[in-house]
Amino acid sequence: MKLFIGLAFTAITAFALPSACPTATGTANAAFTGGASPSAKVPDATAGTDNVSTLVTAGGCTTTDLLFSNFAVSTTGSSGTPENPLPTAAGTYFAAAPTEYEALFSTRGPDGSADTTLNTKENGTETLVDTTSFAVSVNSGSPISTVTMTVSGIGIHASVGASGTYELEVCTGSTLVLAEACGTSQSSGAIALSTSTSLSTTIIISPGSNFVEVIDTATLICSGCTTNESGYLAFSDELNPEPSTFILMGTALAAVGLLRFRASRMRSSRIKDSTAPLTATSASGGV
Repeated sequence: MKLFIGLAFTAITAFALPSACPTATGTANAAFTGGASPSAKVPDATAGTDNVSTLVTAGGCTTTDLLFSNFAVSTTGSSGTPENPLPTAAGTYFAAAPTEYEALFSTRGPDGSADTTLNTKENGTETLVDTTSFAVSVNSGSPISTVTMTVSGIGIHASVGASGTYELEVCTGSTLVLAEACGTSQSSGAIALSTSTSLSTTIIISPGSNFVEVIDTATLICSGCTTNESGYLAFSDELNPEPSTFILMGTALAAVGLLRFRASRMRSSRIKDSTAPLTATSASGGV
């Protein structure tokens, strides 16, 4: 009877956990008018099943080692009239790479439809600020030691008054943390978007943390872009774990073993030299 109760409790606990994170990815081209259409890796999403809005309702999702939760999307048009409806949680898609600790985001139509226009963009005279945040808890494995944000598929028409920035903020604590109750916060500061198709910035977490909140903010500004569109296609956060203690120990032991092996060879060489037979000349005393 006790065994049955224990099994039932385990099953209920497992059932209560969030489901596995979407993992499928693909490649898409940005839909920017008036310039190049760079391609980038994007979530291979299905509308209504693996967008941020769905993940919020589900309480997050899990990979082999991580729990992703507390997703939020906040987008504002601080001036002008946005060319497209502002991106929303329902139109922001997510995929996680279990073996790479990568969180990948892109917008697939602000209305949540799975169309082919995967980008956040603007034109005319507009300012667009898009902030996406999420929390990460380490279920197993090593604490997170670095977070790298990469913005890809960038199209900035600087010649017609377009500019933009991106910023990474990382919040850590001894338990699950959110920005409003952050133990330790680090920020990359605003980094200028350029004509490069991909840009990255990294924040080091020392010591590593099992509880991290990541806040990604991108700002797009058009002062006179007319019909030329500026924007980006996707962004990702790579969460790198600390090297395993066993790996570090193994590396140290291997180094010690190599040094001892070399020392042993040197001693053997010296012993051989000291016991070698004398030559005919030295043995005869030069006579």
